[in-house]
Amino acid sequence: MNTEVETKNELPADAVKGNAPDNDTTQTRKNYFSRILVVLRNGKKHISNILFVLAFLLVLTGAQALIFYGKFTPRISEADDKLLVLTMEKTRSEQLNVVQQQFQYLRADLKAQGEISSRVEDLYELMGEHYKESPLGTIEQVLAGMPLIKRLIDEKLKPDPDQPVEALAKASDDIDQFIIELENLHQIYTIPYEQLHADLQNPPWYLWPTGGVLRDVAGHLTSVTFNRAIYLSQIGEIGTARVLLSGMYGSKDDAELLGLIYYSLGRLQWELFLTRLEPENYFQAVDYLRQSLQVDPGSSLAKRLFDYMLSLTEAESQPGAGKGEPTVLTEGEAGAVQEPTPLF
Repeated sequence: MNTEVETKNELPADAVKGNAPDNDTTQTRKNYFSRILVVLRNGKKHISNILFVLAFLLVLTGAQALIFYGKFTPRISEADDKLLVLTMEKTRSEQLNVVQQQFQYLRADLKAQGEISSRVEDLYELMGEHYKESPLGTIEQVLAGMPLIKRLIDEKLKPDPDQPVEALAKASDDIDQFIIELENLHQIYTIPYEQLHADLQNPPWYLWPTGGVLRDVAGHLTSVTFNRAIYLSQIGEIGTARVLLSGMYGSKDDAELLGLIYYSLGRLQWELFLTRLEPENYFQAVDYLRQSLQVDPGSSLAKRLFDYMLSLTEAESQPGAGKGEPTVLTEGEAGAVQEPTPLF
């Protein structure tokens, strides 16, 4: 009897103990799914943040790219167009001929006019001595001297403005026209490559980092550096041009560009030889042209100039000789530096 009572009393206890694992498992599952929901919610929030950041970066990059191209493309195009005009002027001397003609008119008008005539002749001699080697600086010096001559002419016309000296009256008009033509020539020789080059090297802060990437990927800095070197060589700053070109040797992956750099260095040395007649410049030019043909055998410019230089006799490649044109033209004659007859 006691045994039966004890058994009955133990059964409820066992039953209670048997229900406990079911409740714990259910709660565990609820907690597990709750954690999963929390993770999913947090993950969704993180993904949203990441997508927002990516969208912001895309918008920022696009805006910087638009500003970069809008800021630099017109300036590069304008500078390159002006370089083409300068190259044509160096070849044809059309504006220089106009300036020369106006200068002759002015000299004739002011002949035997004492101090005025003397000042005009000084400026004419200045053009003759320095224009070829330093055209831009020489033009600026002549322009700086013209206002004084104009003032002296006007002072001589003051005593009797109703009956002015005919020569001085004509000179007053001619000097105005001469200044206009000289300023036009100055404009041809003035190309803002220096500022453009500096701005490309250090784009404004609001274009970083996109500006720095586009500058290199699009090749703008390389082209502006090269064209600036060509421009400097045209205005007589050959040393600076050579430094810029030498700094572009890093473009070793582009055989055509590297060949063009070597060709340009060779051309600079050749022009120095024509000016100074130093044998070292001649041999350096030949060496640069040889390197140009090695890296880019298809370079027609290097071939033509190289052919011309090698066609020169020993006397023509020595100081004091070969100042004239060769009597027998070669196929490479077109590669020579063709300059118009000096006007000054």
